[in-house]
Amino acid sequence: FFYKGYRARAGSTFNARILLSELARTPVMALVIGLPLLMSLSWTFGVAYLAFGKLNLMTSMLGLVLFGLGIDFGIHFYARYTEERAHGHGVSEAAEITFTSTGQAITAGALTTAMGLYVLVLADFKGFSEFGFIAGTGILLALVAMLVVMPALIAIFERVRLLNLETTVGGEGAPSQAERRFPGARGVVLASLAAVVAALVFLPRVSFEYDFGKLEPEYTEYNARRDIVRRVYKPSPYRNPAYIVLDSPDEAPAVVAALREKMVQDTLSPTIGRVESLQDRFPLTPEAQQEKLARIARIRALLEDPFLQAQDDPDLARLRRAAQTRSPITLDQVPDFLKKRFSSKTGEIGNFVIVYPSVGLADGRNSIAFSEDVGTVVTADGKVYHAGSTSLVAADMLRLMQAEAPIMVAATFAIVVLLMMLNFGSVSWAALAVIPLV
Repeated sequence: FFYKGYRARAGSTFNARILLSELARTPVMALVIGLPLLMSLSWTFGVAYLAFGKLNLMTSMLGLVLFGLGIDFGIHFYARYTEERAHGHGVSEAAEITFTSTGQAITAGALTTAMGLYVLVLADFKGFSEFGFIAGTGILLALVAMLVVMPALIAIFERVRLLNLETTVGGEGAPSQAERRFPGARGVVLASLAAVVAALVFLPRVSFEYDFGKLEPEYTEYNARRDIVRRVYKPSPYRNPAYIVLDSPDEAPAVVAALREKMVQDTLSPTIGRVESLQDRFPLTPEAQQEKLARIARIRALLEDPFLQAQDDPDLARLRRAAQTRSPITLDQVPDFLKKRFSSKTGEIGNFVIVYPSVGLADGRNSIAFSEDVGTVVTADGKVYHAGSTSLVAADMLRLMQAEAPIMVAATFAIVVLLMMLNFGSVSWAALAVIPLV
């Protein structure tokens, strides 16, 4: 802006007074484009609040994206305006010429970008749909701010002399035909084609990063302490479980049986590590209680072996005490540390089944495989149950993205091509505009 303002007033000559004057006006130049941009951002997030109420993981960073996209409109408009002022045009005439020339090009580009983003609204994945709506709306509001608010600011600032782009030399006039020639056009095209060929060669090496753990920041101090702790306490192999909520604790045995049958049958790509329910530790039905007591009785008989009785081992002593149970215990007698794992927030006990994965769910592919194994469980009597966890939600998001991303890309490209044809009114000119994009 400083350079454009100086060229508009002094042309190609050096003028120390104008140079210092433009340096002093630099904050004003930043305000000319910064204020409309901030207005458009505030309008955009106001619309986002009215439409959705809150931002999600993908839309929370849209402020930076729209800042970069929106400021381009202002830069192009201001640059062309200063050129027209350098040619000797007045404020109104320069703004009108800029609006009808560069303004049209800016509008065509903004509409194309916005319509391409609005295609994402059709996606079922909210990360895509909300991103498309907010980003598309932000582009249009940035266009309005830069083509309506910014020219008004420029006119006001020039009127009160906060901004002075009036040339002090003769108008530069339009550039000559020699200045309009593009040097090295053939070399640029050939170099671009070579870059495309190189990109196609390396394209198969580009893949999607499924391992979410690699996307996390590196915490050096935490990792050092974790390594020390793991020398003494080994981490549990069973983490990130999925939960199947039941209407009644009586349904748990059938669900557990179905999952364990799945574990037996799935030998090629097993993802279920362990299945737990309160009924495994504390049977609720009289039949199950008697079966558990019979198992305890067998253990008690084994402990009567003279060799084991001669052993003075604390673990054996604890097992002997536990094996003295000869009658069913009540739920109140179950230790709290055991009941807590199977208690809901509302105080219900035993109304869900815990399914632990045997694979690391930081890898999205493992999450998808685990979701396919436990997401829907059908018991022997035909009842259907559904599991839930953050890892299963992540798996559903990945599946949606995989299914919708190619469609969204193709639809966006089709919209861009269509708008280019409508804008230029010619297939050849539209192709010329789309080729660099491809």
